[in-house]
Amino acid sequence: VGVEAPTEVPPPLADTHGVDMPPSPALSLENQRGDSLKGRKVAVVVAPGFAGRTTQQLERRLKAEGVAVEYIAAALGPVGGSGNVTVEAMHTLRTARSVMFDAVFVPGGESAAVLAPQYEVMRFLVEASRHGKTIGATDESVEMLPTAGIAVPDNGDAPEGIVVNTGGWTNATLVDRFVEAMKQHRHWRRPGVE
Repeated sequence: VGVEAPTEVPPPLADTHGVDMPPSPALSLENQRGDSLKGRKVAVVVAPGFAGRTTQQLERRLKAEGVAVEYIAAALGPVGGSGNVTVEAMHTLRTARSVMFDAVFVPGGESAAVLAPQYEVMRFLVEASRHGKTIGATDESVEMLPTAGIAVPDNGDAPEGIVVNTGGWTNATLVDRFVEAMKQHRHWRRPGVE
């Protein structure tokens, strides 16, 4: 290629083979907690008939907090929900993985019956739970969580980072609790977190 081979090879910057390095506070996920959610990303898993108003309120609040909201569905493109709400699916259930997101939300509505039997949805929820991510679900979608091995609590008695509403809260309360759970970044004390 017209370049001479080097005569000396510099030593590696750090040989850590067999050396126990101290943990770096700058790299610790545990130190990522705080009041800002700016730069985080939430997956909202939808199918036709999802709860439109709840989803709109969640999206508005998360975007105000600097969070990117991305929709996942069976196919790319528009997905219609209740109340004439339409969202644009940016990812498919077959290609999206929970490692791409900081939290996941599954709105209730008629969509729950479509999503519940799908392997990809269960895999997504299982992975998110094992990674200690915030998981939110409402109404009919709450029934999916036990299938994914996620404990379903009564309102207000949730395992760390699991936010569910089976009709006892307003949408605003649900959204507030989801945002507060996200501020913890990861939920290490939840049973089953790896």
